Amino acid sequence: MAATDPVSEADLESAFRDDPDFAIELLDADYQEHILRYIKRETYGLLDPHELLVAYQETMLAMIVLARRPGFDPQRPLRMVQSIARNKGMDLLREHGHSVNTNEDAILDAVAADLKNTDLGFEWRLNIAPAEAKEFRVVLLEIIQTLPHRQRIVARCFVDHFEDFRERDTYRPLAEAVGAVTGKTESVAAVKSDWRFAREKIAAALTKRGYSFIPVE
Repeated sequence: MAATDPVSEADLESAFRDDPDFAIELLDADYQEHILRYIKRETYGLLDPHELLVAYQETMLAMIVLARRPGFDPQRPLRMVQSIARNKGMDLLREHGHSVNTNEDAILDAVAADLKNTDLGFEWRLNIAPAEAKEFRVVLLEIIQTLPHRQRIVARCFVDHFEDFRERDTYRPLAEAVGAVTGKTESVAAVKSDWRFAREKIAAALTKRGYSFIPVE
């Protein structure tokens, strides 16, 4: 029953006000799979099953501590737990040496500049509004999540480490960033090839979703 008909967020909020420990039990019983999927999505599928479970357990422990504090306000508890879950997942990624970039404008510029030089011959429409830029990042991350595992790692590293790249030396620092995640010495040529395959799929998926590209003259 819990998997198909979980308690509502309003019910959770009420439970947190009346009995925080019981509310935690409800949250665990009805939303565990939801929270685990959320962590997996936010960390681009780069955490293994054990790490996902660790992130979930740390999220629940943090919620227990938070709920027991005097003056705790349980308004929007699901948004609250998602915020904690994302932070816990990102903490585990950082333990792998992986940074997390949240600058939508910079991500947009970096990916647009790189896609401009692909064989697909597309250029990002640069007069995109701030709200669209934020939406672009969400869509971009969704697309990256669908890539094969190796390409997903490389694409994620490109997005999160592009500020470390020099204009004429993208792939060496990208290989180092990928190596920090995989724990291996990564070949610059192999990483360059992986990113080229990944970015073509990203460009095609963005175009399919209706994002405005114009042909490069």
